[in-house]
Amino acid sequence: METGYKIMVGERYEILRQLNKYGETVLYLGYDKQNNKNVCLREFFTDSLMYRTDNNTIEARHGCEVKFKSLLMDYEELVSYQMNLPAGLPIIYPIDIVKANNTVYSVEEYIETETLDDFLAKKNGTVDWPQLKRMIAPLVKLLGKMHSDGIYHRGISPDTLLVTKDRTLILSGFCIPAARTAESEIESTLYFGYSAPEQYASNSWQGSWSDVYSLAAVCYRVLTGVTPVEWRQRGERKKLSAPISINKSIPKNVSDAIRKALKVELSNRYRTIEEFWCDLLLSSDGGTMTYNVPIIKRTDDEAVLNNKRIIDIIKQPLVSVLIALTFVSIFSITFAYKIAEEYILPKPQALQSAGLATNDPVNDKKTQEEISEMAMPSFIGVDIEKVLLDPVYKNFFDFQIEKIFSENYSIGEVVQQSPLPGQELETEQKQQTFLWVSKGSEIIVMPDLVGTSLDKAVQILDMSDIGYDISFVPAESDDGQLATGTVLETSISAGAIVHRSSDTVKIMVAEVIEKAEESMANSNEYIYVTPPRVVRYWPEYTVEE
Repeated sequence: METGYKIMVGERYEILRQLNKYGETVLYLGYDKQNNKNVCLREFFTDSLMYRTDNNTIEARHGCEVKFKSLLMDYEELVSYQMNLPAGLPIIYPIDIVKANNTVYSVEEYIETETLDDFLAKKNGTVDWPQLKRMIAPLVKLLGKMHSDGIYHRGISPDTLLVTKDRTLILSGFCIPAARTAESEIESTLYFGYSAPEQYASNSWQGSWSDVYSLAAVCYRVLTGVTPVEWRQRGERKKLSAPISINKSIPKNVSDAIRKALKVELSNRYRTIEEFWCDLLLSSDGGTMTYNVPIIKRTDDEAVLNNKRIIDIIKQPLVSVLIALTFVSIFSITFAYKIAEEYILPKPQALQSAGLATNDPVNDKKTQEEISEMAMPSFIGVDIEKVLLDPVYKNFFDFQIEKIFSENYSIGEVVQQSPLPGQELETEQKQQTFLWVSKGSEIIVMPDLVGTSLDKAVQILDMSDIGYDISFVPAESDDGQLATGTVLETSISAGAIVHRSSDTVKIMVAEVIEKAEESMANSNEYIYVTPPRVVRYWPEYTVEE
C-alpha cells in the first residue's frame, strides 16, 4: 500500500507498513495514537473479491458483493471468538476490532517474536523431544478448546507458529475456512508438507483431524530437521520415513504417533488432538505413562570430605593404597544403605497426612526418609490428572490407564486399581500399576445434531464417545440454503437414551446435487508457501509406509 499520506484506521490507529499476508488478511505494523505504542493490524482483504480505490477504501468487485459480505461476516465472527477465548492460551489476543475503509480490521498487541522456522535455523534445524513436548503442551490445550467449539485453524506450520523470548510457542495466522481450502471462492494459502490432504478439495471434510495432521507435520520437522514428504508426492520412490529412522533419539511411541497422524487416508489417522497427544505421551509397551526419574547426587559434607580423603590416600605408596581400598569398601556399603533408606515409599496413611501434592521437594524427601515401609496407596476415587502429576507417584509408579464406563464415579476418577490399596510392594524397581478410569455413565442423552455440519456432529459424537455410521443422501437445494455436509436425520432422535457400549447412531448427511453447468471455479487459485530453509534430504532406502 503506497500513498503520499497517512492511512488511518478509525481515528486511533495509523498504518505504518505492510508486514505479511495471511489468506484473506493483510498484516500491517501500526501505531496506537491513544496509548502511544506499536500494534499490529489485520485488514480483511482478498484480491479475488475486492479492490482498493485511490483513497484506500475497499470495494467489492462486480458480481462479488454477496460473497464479500458473507466472508466479511465470517471474519468478524472469527475475531470475536479469539477475543473471547479464556486468558492464558498461546495466541496473540485481538484487543480491538474496527470497521473502517469499508472493511474490518482486527488490532493486536505488537510482541517481539520469531517464526518457528527462524528459531530452528538457529538451533541447527532440530529440537529434542523433551523440549518440544514442553513447547507444544499449551498448544494442545488451545487446540482442544478450539475444536470443542467447532473452530479449526487449518494453517499450523513453522510459519504460523511464533516463538517468544522464553521459548513459548504462540499460534498465529488464524483465517476463515475458505482461505485454507483449495478450490474455494477466494485465493487460499496452503503450506507445502503441512496442510492436510482434505484441504486440497472443497468437497472434502475438514475438522480437528486436519489440525492434528498439521501439528504432526510440525513435530516431524522439528524433531528430524526434514519437511514431511507432501502427501501427493508419496509413492514407491519417495516414502514417508519414520521419524526414528532419521533421528535415533526420538522415542518409538512418538515416532509411531507422528507417522499415524500423517497418514493420507483419513480413516487411518487420529480424529482428535487428545488421541494424538495421549499416544505421544504413552510408551509403546501397552500404554504405560513414563516419567524421567531424576538422579539425586550426594552433596552432603561427609560424602565430600570422605571422597577428598580417599583421593589423598590414593596418592600415597602401595600400603596406603591397600588401606584406601578397604576404606572405600566400607564407605560404599554405608552409602548404599543410606540411599536405600532415602528412596523408601511411605504408607498411604502417612502420605495422606503429609500432603503429597505439595510440590515441595524438601518436604517430599523428608516424608520418604521418615517412613521405612512401602505399601500401595489408594487411588480409587481420585482424579487421574492429580495422580499422574503427583511428584512422589512419578518416581515410584509406571501407570497403565484404561478407560471404562462407570455409574458410580465421575469422569476422570479412578474406579479400580491393581495392585490393591495396602498391598506390600517391592522397592527395587518402579511398580507397574493398572488404573481403570471412569469415562462417565454408559447411558447418555442423544444430542441434537440435525441441521449442524457433519464435522461439528462428528466432533460432538467423538467427545461423547458415541459410535456412529455416516450415510450420504442426495438432496436438492432450490433456495441455496441447504449445504453439502448438513446433517438431515439421525437414527436415534435428540433427547433419547443412548447406550454408549452398544448403540451405533446412523447419521444421514446431505449431498447437494449441483446443476451440471456449474463448474469448479478457481481450481488452481491457491498459493504454496515454501518449505523451511533448514532441510535435510532423506535416503532412498527409507522405511515404507
